[in-house]
Amino acid sequence: MTSIITKTTIESAAYDNVTAFLDNRDIIADPRDPSGYSNRVFVYDVDPLAKSLNFGDFPYIIAEHPTLEYDKSSSDGKTKDLMWSMNITVRTAREGASQGVNTDGKKDLFAIGDDLQALFNEDSYKQQFSDLKMHFIKLVKTDFSAPVIDQIYLYQSDYILTFKERLTVSA
Repeated sequence: MTSIITKTTIESAAYDNVTAFLDNRDIIADPRDPSGYSNRVFVYDVDPLAKSLNFGDFPYIIAEHPTLEYDKSSSDGKTKDLMWSMNITVRTAREGASQGVNTDGKKDLFAIGDDLQALFNEDSYKQQFSDLKMHFIKLVKTDFSAPVIDQIYLYQSDYILTFKERLTVSA
């Protein structure tokens, strides 16, 4: 569910809007469940590996809570330029979503990454974000790694999503 960012929902609406788009299987396909019939968790707000040493529900996306920076303000201080930053991590098992002979975690990682790029670069989605008071959306891939965590071979891509808005913050 999405909602327009207001002075009373500066943090919550921003986070909820991004995760609503990320968790929409029509936008970001889940390689483990391409048909979208499963009701598995695909987007987390913290690293799910902390849940269990045997956690193996790959791939998944971690959308961390946003940080917020107030930039310029109006002369009376009632209107301010805000900039949000969110870390987004995509993690897949190297053996692939279905962990079979013909699967490949690298392909899963690239498929999710391509979907992320489409989400934050396509005009139709940019307009939807703009309608929610989220402008100048920019997704930057900051890192790729191939860690081994608890003897599980993984692929991981890290992104930073930023967006801005000039908002009335007080009456």
